[in-house]
Amino acid sequence: RKMVNGQKAPDIQLYAGQNLYNLKNKFKLVVFGASWCQKCTEEIPKLAQFYQNWKDQYQLEVVFVSLDTQKQAYQDFIKNFQWISTCDFKSWDSPTVTDYCVFGTPTMYLLDANNNIQIKPISAEQISAWLELHQP
Repeated sequence: RKMVNGQKAPDIQLYAGQNLYNLKNKFKLVVFGASWCQKCTEEIPKLAQFYQNWKDQYQLEVVFVSLDTQKQAYQDFIKNFQWISTCDFKSWDSPTVTDYCVFGTPTMYLLDANNNIQIKPISAEQISAWLELHQP
């Protein structure tokens, strides 16, 4: 119940000195996935198609949290990502995965500037529709 719309999402350590809460974007899309996830290999390229528009028009940043356990597989998977990516190589045992109640991949959360959950989208198209609907 802690990861429902309106609740504040947990912070995520991204890399040295940077975390999710430090990002000053109007929206943040947290995406949990992995190189071995077939659905991720289908959905993440769709996110990439929308990314620059989302960033420019809605001030949205994507944060990808990988459940990979192999460094090379992770690096190969994210090599073309234009957004922030992180991995602690602990897969399902990662504290971030537990904090976000992730039980499958991909799992996404769209957060506002205050890190409150707006929706738990299931597709890039749903994210675009929500952003368009909720822009002033």
